[in-house]
Amino acid sequence: MAVFRLAIRLIQSLVVDFAVRHSLHRADLVHCLEKLTSVILQRTGDSSARVRGTAKSHLLDMAQWPQIRSLSNFWHDLLRPFEPTTLDRLALSRIELVIRLFAEHRRQLATVPVTSATSVFPPGFTIPTLAAFAAQAIKHRAGEPTDFTRVQSQYAFYYNRYLLMSVTSLCWLVYCGFTEQDA
Repeated sequence: MAVFRLAIRLIQSLVVDFAVRHSLHRADLVHCLEKLTSVILQRTGDSSARVRGTAKSHLLDMAQWPQIRSLSNFWHDLLRPFEPTTLDRLALSRIELVIRLFAEHRRQLATVPVTSATSVFPPGFTIPTLAAFAAQAIKHRAGEPTDFTRVQSQYAFYYNRYLLMSVTSLCWLVYCGFTEQDA
């Protein structure tokens, strides 16, 4: 556990401080972050609760880094639908991560006008990818991830149904090719 925490701190100091200070090439930084993200995502399914918690909190911190927010690969890895045979701990941890990140971006979305609402979400963290992730999470073979996803989906709908309807309407209008000139 101590080695894992030190490695996490080293990642943050290397990516946030060293890469910015010494202006590393973007391609090198992207490659490094892609490799690290997949390893940390796997650690969210660890049998040790402390390792799982540390990995989840670090991924939530990483989502705030400016280097990560502009990368679509981080969000695609996080929202990649998992198989129904995925371990329960890993599935539940990924569902919790997505719910926390969506809640955070939903708060930001509430302060933005509806016409520019899609720009709040980072690239790759879109409504269709969230819907595909949730649909696959509901199909999980174990009861706990499935029930957790259903309860959170119902809570999100009832708690924030007007925002959800406005985002859904916006996505539908964009899908149909509706522009401001058509109004």
